[in-house]
Amino acid sequence: MSLCMLSTFLLQAQNKHSDADVLVDITVVDESGEPLPGASIKVSGKPVGVVSNVDGKASLWVPRNANITVSYLGMKPRIVKVSKPISGKFVLQNDDHTLEQVVVTGYTQTDVRKSTGSVSMITGKDLNDSPLKNVDMLLQGKLTGVSVQAVSGKPGQSAKIRVRGVSSITGSSEPLWVVDGVPIQKDIPSAGSSYIRSGDFSTLYANGVAGINPQDIESITVLKDASASAIYGSQAQAGVIVITTKRGKQGKLSISYSGSLSLQSAPIRDDNLMNSREKLDYEQSIWDEFSAKGYAAGTYYPVIGIVGQIRSGYGRFKGWSKEQQDAYINELGQSTTDWFKELFRTTVSTSHNISLSGGTDKQTYYISGGVTTNNGIVKRTNADSYNMSAKFNGTPLEKLSYGLSIDFSYLKSLSPSEAFNIYKYAYFANPYESLYNADGSYRADETYFSVGATNGDHYTRFPKNGINIMREINETTLKSTSSTTTLRGDLTWRPFTGFRLYGLASATFSNDNSESEIGAGTYNAWTDRPFEGVDNNSYRTYGSFTQSASHNVSWLARLQANYGITLATKHRLSAIAGTEVRYNKASAVGSKMYGYDPLTGSHVTPLYIGAAENGNLTAAEAKKYRDIVNGLNTYSMVKNSFASFYGALDYVYDNKYVWNATVRSDGSNNFGSKEQFNLTWSTGLAWNIDEEKFFEAVKPVMNRATIRVSTGLTGGVNKSVYPQIIMSYRAGYRTVGDKDYRLGNIQSAPNPHLRWEHTRDYNVSLDMGFLNDRISMYVSAYRRRGYDLVTPITVVSTTGFTSQSYNTTEQINQGFEVTLNATPIRKKNFTWGVSGNISYNQNYISKYDVPHNAFSSVVLNYPQASVFTGISTGIDPFTGYYTFKLRPDATLSTSQDWRNQINYLFYRGTANAPWTGGFSTHASYKNFSLSINSSFSIGAKTSTKIDAPVAASRIEGSKVNNPQTDRSDLYTAYLNKPRAAAYRWTEANPVTDGYPRLVDRFGQRLDFDLDQTTASEITDAIYYENSSYFKIGSVSLSYMVPDKLARKLGLSSFGASVTGSNLLMITNYSGLNPETPGAVYPISRSFSFTVNLGL
Repeated sequence: MSLCMLSTFLLQAQNKHSDADVLVDITVVDESGEPLPGASIKVSGKPVGVVSNVDGKASLWVPRNANITVSYLGMKPRIVKVSKPISGKFVLQNDDHTLEQVVVTGYTQTDVRKSTGSVSMITGKDLNDSPLKNVDMLLQGKLTGVSVQAVSGKPGQSAKIRVRGVSSITGSSEPLWVVDGVPIQKDIPSAGSSYIRSGDFSTLYANGVAGINPQDIESITVLKDASASAIYGSQAQAGVIVITTKRGKQGKLSISYSGSLSLQSAPIRDDNLMNSREKLDYEQSIWDEFSAKGYAAGTYYPVIGIVGQIRSGYGRFKGWSKEQQDAYINELGQSTTDWFKELFRTTVSTSHNISLSGGTDKQTYYISGGVTTNNGIVKRTNADSYNMSAKFNGTPLEKLSYGLSIDFSYLKSLSPSEAFNIYKYAYFANPYESLYNADGSYRADETYFSVGATNGDHYTRFPKNGINIMREINETTLKSTSSTTTLRGDLTWRPFTGFRLYGLASATFSNDNSESEIGAGTYNAWTDRPFEGVDNNSYRTYGSFTQSASHNVSWLARLQANYGITLATKHRLSAIAGTEVRYNKASAVGSKMYGYDPLTGSHVTPLYIGAAENGNLTAAEAKKYRDIVNGLNTYSMVKNSFASFYGALDYVYDNKYVWNATVRSDGSNNFGSKEQFNLTWSTGLAWNIDEEKFFEAVKPVMNRATIRVSTGLTGGVNKSVYPQIIMSYRAGYRTVGDKDYRLGNIQSAPNPHLRWEHTRDYNVSLDMGFLNDRISMYVSAYRRRGYDLVTPITVVSTTGFTSQSYNTTEQINQGFEVTLNATPIRKKNFTWGVSGNISYNQNYISKYDVPHNAFSSVVLNYPQASVFTGISTGIDPFTGYYTFKLRPDATLSTSQDWRNQINYLFYRGTANAPWTGGFSTHASYKNFSLSINSSFSIGAKTSTKIDAPVAASRIEGSKVNNPQTDRSDLYTAYLNKPRAAAYRWTEANPVTDGYPRLVDRFGQRLDFDLDQTTASEITDAIYYENSSYFKIGSVSLSYMVPDKLARKLGLSSFGASVTGSNLLMITNYSGLNPETPGAVYPISRSFSFTVNLGL
């Protein structure tokens, strides 16, 4: 580029510019003072023009009083009349309308026309449609090729994100998050043990994304193929999400404030569930059919629900007359408890964000802070976040610039213990149960946990105060906190024109803590009593207090050299070369106290109850007691280090043809010396067709067109396996003489030949604009071949192991993406725009190569998330059993063949939706604007089944019959059911369009399963449905006060908006929610009022 400037300058000189010509010698910079290489400087009405070099410098002679236009993609063009010489910094302001055309990789920044890779971009202003969502959920439906799916509605919960499909089989398929060039490196080792349960600690903030404040984001770029992401090497196998945050702008102090008030509505009870009267009638019909005869004869009879308890005289109902029984049943039917209303709530949450920005041409600053209080819809749940950011950028010397920043986030959450599934309880709890007695005390639930005890299981015992869900909510607490501090500094030195030396250093310190307090009177405490030994008759309970803490330290150092040059005005070359070192260390400790007293904070460890009457412990019991105490404290630690070398070369000819190449070598301590380093690379070509002369004829209709082709290789570290021997230590010890020896086990055989996982990428795309970009279209097709993917292989047990991991598998991800943007109406006072994107991804296993004959769950030529199950052909009117379609290749010669599940197995689809996308529209009239954002998912197969907390398999007894499904299991009727369950097959009413025959596992033998399959892999087919959906994610109406009125109020800007989120979902899926199937924290509908003002 320097030669380009020089040649242009000399050309003007040789043309003997007149005395009326004026010299323009400027450095084009953005609002934070950063140089803008490649900026265009043109003279109005003249062919004269130049392009700024890598330092942003440009020089040309201009006729006096002529207008020059300085432009740069992502910036507002600036027109200046040249009446005298111009020199120094020339500042361009951000243009939100074109900012999406700037590709930021974290290592370089360029415009999309000079990029050969596949990227998706979005600006920060497009992330303001819901104040309470994390940044990951704000991306849903807005970026092509990026699938974003909610895991639950819990405040602070991260989403599941996939970029062009799943990239690994046993490793992570989550993309790499990069903030201002620094990858997020956060790892929380497990703090669990035999006695510190998973519900005792929280991993809510494990991946670090929740700490990013959407209000601080300038833009997000998703790097989807190897040409775009290979610069990140081994980290880029699953794609890269690059976040660029806001920086200070030159000028006087500018203050911005945004505040919102949000109302989140409680979920509504499923109308398909039975009410009290319906459930009681259902239970009575079961008593009449299955139990009355046996009870009267004094033989076997099942007890189902409260009606079964009452009719059988169980417990407190013993000795009741028929009249008393009927009266009480009638009383229970008078009211229905809406468990969703009892356990969930409508809440109000708030969010406040403020930022300060300003500076001079020598230094700029940006300081921001934010506070969000998110009160969850489940009682006693909330999540609060606090964010602070400070950035300083400066140019103390002409050839030296720097950037310094500090980011801090503090997150905290509160919820009941996660060891008790509140959401499943709300769905299955019987509607005739209630929370409180007449005196306001907790009322024991008589049915939710009693199926075993009422049906002859003498080992099932309950606390004397019973079990009450509200006691679990009020008397168990799980607190989580996460604090993260990131220090970042960069230094840029430009010793001569075209060359730049860039250094970056960052360090991140994270602390995650959780505290779990379990009250002594809760069911959680009842199920966690390790000191009771063999005393099955003990009713002793004790509370517990668990603490876990993890400390994460990561740092990165990068040194990079950039050089750019332009030859003969048309040949532009730029190159980068650099090295990078990353390190991450994470440790976690856990500690648990039994006998905890919340009033004093102290604890008294319970004494172990032995079998001897005198209370003395045997040697085995003493050892067991010691093992328990030893297991109450845990420690774990992981370290990861990477060393990398990388380089990239870009060549542009006459703005028409672009060639990019990238290479990187990563070294990891996850592998032995022979496999330690991994080489990744990419190359790509782009053809800007609109720069060709022959394109001039179509420019009135099609104003731009670019074709891109690229290929490359990326790799990844599968952190779920290691080539070394990994020993898992137990809580216990073995005593030999006077010494204690630690016990442990090796779960899988080591494999010293484990290699990096790899992905070979091919991509082709077409980018077009019509009618001066009133309509734009982007079409891309890709094929990604993943190979050396790691899977566990079952090995012969005589080796001492049961499994060993190998690089065995290849898979294909292929598909296409389409994005369409249009502005049908653009008038002075009214503008209407629409945008839509759709992505298709096909995934399948293409090769499976094992070192020896072994068994694995990998299925060739089918997707990873394949759904293999049966095909139901309805209910047999003679037996009441489900029947299933036989495979064409089934061989049936014995009754065993009829029961063999293989003869019924079919591929039904994939659990990962192959089609995803979104649609949005935006309309503005004068100072009003309306925006609607939506997303969709098409083609996934999802089970509607919610595993019931009761089942015949959980009751002790001799099995006689095999219920095919939960619908046919008699004992699932113990708790609430869908209303449709009452319409079922019976001998008196053999319907085939309702629920199947109820089967008593322990009752009279039916023998219908002798020639029919009861394998759940086949029979669960009745639950699988197409879970396609279309969701309106947000609708926002906003108003901006006219500038003149705002200035009268002493403000630079003033606006307000009303936003509704998660307003509507259209689906044929009959389960609770196709996006978050099962009994999980519900996704709530919310409405927000937001005020924005500037000073």
